[in-house]
Amino acid sequence: MQENMEIYDGNTGNVYTGSEGVREQTAQPQERISVDGSLFAAKTYGFMAGGLAVSFAVALLTALFFPTAMFEFEFYMAVIIGELAVAMIFSFAFRKLSPVATGVLFFVYSILTGFTLSLFLTVFGFKTFHLAFGVTGGMFLVLTIIGFITKKDVARVWPTLSVMLVALIITSVIAFFVGGVAEMIVCGLGVLIFGAVTVYDTKKIRHFAGLAMTENDYNKYVIYSAMQLYLDYINILLYLLRLLGFLNKRK
Repeated sequence: MQENMEIYDGNTGNVYTGSEGVREQTAQPQERISVDGSLFAAKTYGFMAGGLAVSFAVALLTALFFPTAMFEFEFYMAVIIGELAVAMIFSFAFRKLSPVATGVLFFVYSILTGFTLSLFLTVFGFKTFHLAFGVTGGMFLVLTIIGFITKKDVARVWPTLSVMLVALIITSVIAFFVGGVAEMIVCGLGVLIFGAVTVYDTKKIRHFAGLAMTENDYNKYVIYSAMQLYLDYINILLYLLRLLGFLNKRK
């Protein structure tokens, strides 16, 4: 499962870095730039779409020309370790990185995730993968609309979502070994939980737009917001793929 990195507190406007929750206040220059929220959101979804395009291109090319690559233990572990390393650098050093470095990390992560997707594409087949991709896209569109139009303060639900995500990780590991109906239930819960996280992250876009004090901050928050939504999409897709794969076996 891909990690959902979180450093923003919508209640206080603070940015949190590190596993210990060390607080780092956003910079407060004398004059801040004027931010168009709609343009910020458009750029965010543009970067997200670009990351997804890169991932699916890598997945398709790998599945077509190197179908056994992800079944080689050394290569698979290198990809997993690479994803974790990039995710940690992105999360822990986000405030210190330049916009260019942030963008490079985002697309490097997208490439590595593409290799992971190629494994699912090879195992479940093109038909199931395309079905899952289409359903995920439709779900994501609906959840995005809900996130933009809802008036509720979704920041308050993050502690609950955090607990649910931790529980999901633990139960996913258990279900992987148990298999059967337990795995199907966990996959269904995974789709629902990351659906809720998608609404939260969509709503949070306007908060990130409000944090941008300088042009560098603006560009980095665009990429960070895109990374959040990208991870949501990928997680929904992976859980949905496993769920469809299980249902196909039951037929």
